[in-house]
Amino acid sequence: DSAGNLVAVRDEGAELIIGVAALLAVVAGAGFTMRAWRAAPPEDAGQPDVADLLREIVDLDDAYDAGRIAEDAYAARRRALLTGLVAIWPRNGK
Repeated sequence: DSAGNLVAVRDEGAELIIGVAALLAVVAGAGFTMRAWRAAPPEDAGQPDVADLLREIVDLDDAYDAGRIAEDAYAARRRALLTGLVAIWPRNGK
């Protein structure tokens, strides 16, 4: 400038191109992240947890005690529930 100060030379066209490219990169990254997030099934999708199985066993026992279920059906269902429970029961604090 007229006082002898150094003035930075700016190329507005280059700044615009860099800004648009950065914006597109952010939008593309967000799009891929959202797509992957929506496509990923939850970790326990369809899998009962310990509390669910215990609750089912209690309900089954109550139904059997009330006479609403036959002994052979009760025994088979209880055995299946216990097998599932043993498979997911935490061991050694894990």
